[in-house]
Amino acid sequence: MSINENEYKKDVAKEEDGILEKVPSAENIDNNCVVEYKVTSWDKAPEGINNIVSKYKGKKGYFIYSKDKDNYIIILSGKKTSGGHSISVSSVEKTDNTTVITIEEKSPSNGEVVIQAITYPYIILNVKCNNENLKVLDTFGNEYTKIEETLR
Repeated sequence: MSINENEYKKDVAKEEDGILEKVPSAENIDNNCVVEYKVTSWDKAPEGINNIVSKYKGKKGYFIYSKDKDNYIIILSGKKTSGGHSISVSSVEKTDNTTVITIEEKSPSNGEVVIQAITYPYIILNVKCNNENLKVLDTFGNEYTKIEETLR
């Protein structure tokens, strides 16, 4: 079940609040999860997330981070050899009791002038749901690997 287009509305919030994009609650996608998320900027994310991004930025995958009552999903697209790459949320759907987040990765077009530097595109989502049944896919249906933190 996809979010009904009439119920799906984007609000662009004030960047100084640390919210780059906010999607208001649209419908229940299961008993534990309401389709509501916001993209959070690096400087407004909890310090633990910044440490995760720094540690795993070269990997392609996702990591779930919980702090207090907030759940964050950090989606990393891995190491890129130039600028011009980006990552964004394409859709959030419910499939067989699983929340499926589809991510669109963009690359620079042929001939586009971009900075020649190593980059690590990622996105931080603050979600209002229980993330136990979660899949993160790209627009081609390839699944991102869940990155597990090992405690020492």
